[in-house]
Amino acid sequence: MNSTDIDRAWRYHDAADQLLNGRIQSFMIAQAFLIVGYAQLLTAQDFETRMILKIALLSIAVLAIFLTLVMKALSAQLSRGIRELKRLHLLHETEGDSIYKVYFSAVRGDGVDPTLDGFARGWTRTMPMCFLIFWIIAIAYALISLIPSLVEG
Repeated sequence: MNSTDIDRAWRYHDAADQLLNGRIQSFMIAQAFLIVGYAQLLTAQDFETRMILKIALLSIAVLAIFLTLVMKALSAQLSRGIRELKRLHLLHETEGDSIYKVYFSAVRGDGVDPTLDGFARGWTRTMPMCFLIFWIIAIAYALISLIPSLVEG
């Protein structure tokens, strides 16, 4: 592998990393808006008596779960690509980027995985899973809040 190949690998890595970070930031902003919307509906003055508010609450939670699953799938693809690019080109035993190998070894603790290393690498899986759990609970609450309205009406 020549330096041109390593340079190309770095350009792909940088582009994928920026795309992944941009998606994570967009995902977090979208989640913040959805949580605020959910909270506003939940604390609305007429929430207990208006079925439309309960349906809107359920709709926000369903939309949030869809968004979370899409983000989880997209970030998993990018993360997998970044890991393969590192493994096959940048950290390759004989032909990889020697400077990056030294840096990567130092960050990882000279070959010994630090306690949070796996968590940090899996952050794109961990974060969507946390939101998924939150939104499943939110859907359950929305459904439970709908039951009295359905029984009465």
